[in-house]
Amino acid sequence: MEKPVTEASQDTKAAVRQASAIAAGEAGKSAGASLGSSAAQDTRSSVEKAADKLYEERIEDEYAKREGGA
Repeated sequence: MEKPVTEASQDTKAAVRQASAIAAGEAGKSAGASLGSSAAQDTRSSVEKAADKLYEERIEDEYAKREGGA
């Protein structure tokens, strides 16, 4: 059974795409500055962490709305 796509999930996907684009730009700068691939990996993981946190917050908000708490 397929879940319907909600506006919140679309917003989350857009935020992840934006964070990935920012990370790609920063990774390019890091590599250009001779900081190595480990710096690029660190940037990517921090962006992924931020995207995960945003996703979790939005999911919690969505559940709260469904339970009548928001």
